[in-house]
Amino acid sequence: IDRAQKELLSYVIQMATKAREDVNTQTVAVSIGAAVNMLNGRVIGSAPLWGDQRCDIDFANILTTRAPEFSWRIVNDVTALAMRLLTSINPAEHSHVAALTVSSGIAYRTIELDSGNIAVDPQYGMQGEVGHLPTHAFWRGDRIDARCDCGVLNHISAFASGRAIKSL
Repeated sequence: IDRAQKELLSYVIQMATKAREDVNTQTVAVSIGAAVNMLNGRVIGSAPLWGDQRCDIDFANILTTRAPEFSWRIVNDVTALAMRLLTSINPAEHSHVAALTVSSGIAYRTIELDSGNIAVDPQYGMQGEVGHLPTHAFWRGDRIDARCDCGVLNHISAFASGRAIKSL
């Protein structure tokens, strides 16, 4: 892992230790702005955080090794947002809750309320990385091209993320 990722891990442990002093917790959930394989908790990559590099990092295992006094759970930030939305609704009145974010990245999550399940791709363990879908964009009748933070040309995030809007 690179320096930025190491610093992130150190910061997370520092904050967990402080929280433990304040509320005596032993379980820590980390919400990260990155693609996370929900089948195994591994961080796959985050163009807004680390550029176009691909990664496959088992943050939970690294955190467990460095701070075994905690039980660690890694989730995507949009997954955490969808889970937070559950506290603002009456689950008996709904079948699903969903969150869509358009920020440094673009993502979407749906939670089935009957089961609590977030259906994910069985091979990659992901759901709703919609910012990386290909698209065509036009400005005043002319097609325009833009490069996504992940390095690929003409993803939705290349046109609609916060950084993309500013650069366009």
